[in-house]
Amino acid sequence: MKAHIRKNLPSAVVWNLKDLAPVKQVCAELGLALVETAEQDLDRCLGEILGLPGRYQAGLHTPKGDFPAALILHGLADAQLDTLLARLREKEISIPLKAVVTDTNRQWPLGALLQELCEERAAFEAGR
Repeated sequence: MKAHIRKNLPSAVVWNLKDLAPVKQVCAELGLALVETAEQDLDRCLGEILGLPGRYQAGLHTPKGDFPAALILHGLADAQLDTLLARLREKEISIPLKAVVTDTNRQWPLGALLQELCEERAAFEAGR
């Protein structure tokens, strides 16, 4: 029996976006699957949210908080990434936190990744 592996589409995970419509439009135009997240997803591993193969621990305790809007990208080629970011700038869509899924952070709960991105952003701004 052959295993059937679902090919994952390039994806954009969004957190806490106030106006999702323009991001949906850009993602649709670029052929990206858009994955909306909410408070109940903070304890879920990023790979699980994206439906990536692997074993993920359920219900991990992660930081809770009022994290700013975030965009987490998976499976985009460099040219797609550049195009996506350019289109978001053209539409004047500001998303403070951005990341790319890696082999390491796909194991992290969404809340832990958002906390890390907030800390990195604060450290970067303090160093300016």
